[in-house]
Amino acid sequence: MAQRVRYESSSEIGVYSLLTNTYCLMSDLAPPPFRAVFESELSGKIPIISTSVAECSIIGRLCCGNSHGLILPSTTKDSEFERIAAEMPENVKVVKSDEKYTALGNLIACNDSHAICSPILSESTVKLIEETLEVSVCTKLVAGESLVGTFCKVTNKGALVHPLTPIVEQRELAKIFGVSVRAGTVNAGSELVGSGLVACDDKVFVGTKTTGTEIEVIKEVFAIKEEMPDELMMDLDKAIEMEFFNE
Repeated sequence: MAQRVRYESSSEIGVYSLLTNTYCLMSDLAPPPFRAVFESELSGKIPIISTSVAECSIIGRLCCGNSHGLILPSTTKDSEFERIAAEMPENVKVVKSDEKYTALGNLIACNDSHAICSPILSESTVKLIEETLEVSVCTKLVAGESLVGTFCKVTNKGALVHPLTPIVEQRELAKIFGVSVRAGTVNAGSELVGSGLVACDDKVFVGTKTTGTEIEVIKEVFAIKEEMPDELMMDLDKAIEMEFFNE
């Protein structure tokens, strides 16, 4: 199922982590409870690499990747690059981009075969995306927004996009990615779906403010199997809502 988690007081968990089918990146400053949730689901399946990028904890916004590769911003320190490359599975390419825009996670959305990127990225960066991630790349906006990685989260099974994305555009994105696409929100109405969740083909982690209704949509979009009884989910929803309104 979709696991709720938060990074300290933040539900924008996609800012501090990146999840693919072959590896997970996480801020090396991640609090133990945050890391523990990921370890409970991923341990023994894919490596969790703790690191900083450009001496920052917002690694999910600074880099982008899929099962085939990882692209780091030009500001990545050599020591960080070497650490990530050393802990990455052998068949995953790790490269550093020369792109002047460093928040690559905000500007690129991809699965294992296709990607969309912001029009502000250079042609050389588009080529780097194609070669490193082994994907076909399309330059476009999402709901009129250039931060496509912020307003779109995609796996090999589905994609969740900005709630104001027109139906015509959703159909276009479905053709590009080769998966079903649905507009929705995370964290009790936030359109920042790329910041509020991380996902691979069989796991989804969402911010703790994400409602039960949003989770149902997210599970449907990403074809995630239910593992928790409905009654227990309802009890958890009530506990989360009480905590949220008492903050």
